[in-house]
Amino acid sequence: MAESDPERSLRESDLTKMRKALAGAVGKRGSRKLDKRSDNARTSVKHSVERAKEHIRKAIPELASHLDTQCETGTTCMYKPTNPPISWET
Repeated sequence: MAESDPERSLRESDLTKMRKALAGAVGKRGSRKLDKRSDNARTSVKHSVERAKEHIRKAIPELASHLDTQCETGTTCMYKPTNPPISWET
């Protein structure tokens, strides 16, 4: 059964609206845009993590190097340890 012209026009209009909404939600390189408060919070957390790693680097350089390679900061922050995990003596 073929779609009528009004139904097709409505679907195309919906697709156009969705494309515009998606385009407005992402940056030029496809990354998500953040509002100013979210971006400020993200930047603050990133700087805090970097400062903490510098303090750690003075006391335990091996741990700081590990964190440099296993921590990601950006829109989200993640600690992704290697598999198998490293065993640390305390």
